[in-house]
Amino acid sequence: MARGFHPFSQTDLPPGRTAIVILGGGGDTVRAGSLRLGIMYDDTGARLLEGFRVYALSGADWIISSGGVTETTKPHEPTATMMRDALVKLGVPASKILLESVSQDTHDEAVLVRQMLRTLGADHVVLVTSDIHMRRSLGAFRSLGLQPIPAIAPDGCFPETLRQWVTPTNHGLEYTQAVVHELLGIAYYAVRGWFAFRSPTQRAH
Repeated sequence: MARGFHPFSQTDLPPGRTAIVILGGGGDTVRAGSLRLGIMYDDTGARLLEGFRVYALSGADWIISSGGVTETTKPHEPTATMMRDALVKLGVPASKILLESVSQDTHDEAVLVRQMLRTLGADHVVLVTSDIHMRRSLGAFRSLGLQPIPAIAPDGCFPETLRQWVTPTNHGLEYTQAVVHELLGIAYYAVRGWFAFRSPTQRAH
């Protein structure tokens, strides 16, 4: 799923005002009486760290932390808020971080983030998400007239050795499930008109 992408470097980004968009991968909330603590899933943490790396390399003008509450059976803190708090702890000024905390899926994120980008007047957009999620995410943003620069966060479930590839493991099964989910998601988005291989316009890229 990550074929055709490469790790983000400074040479990928032209001069201009830049916004980094980090797509959340979900999280949960641990509760103890009146106290609660937001916990990011592993892939969300990987995206967060990649977003911070891109910020450190690029000196971007803004970071948009994106992701709402998607588990209706167990309400928890929005992923966007968890990532914002972690970015501040890593040293990113809070004034540079904008929240998109109501989206329910990748299409929602693309629609809501596009509105934010228009207000900001960003010249370029760096899109940060998991390597396995990048293809569908790019298609969703391109269908709305954007041309983001991809910055992939390696998926921790991806098998690293030949033995991991040929031996059934929980990680391997999770990765296979994630691949199937993304392939079906791309097909569904294409049918709905939410997916494009190229942007119909090239305003922000």
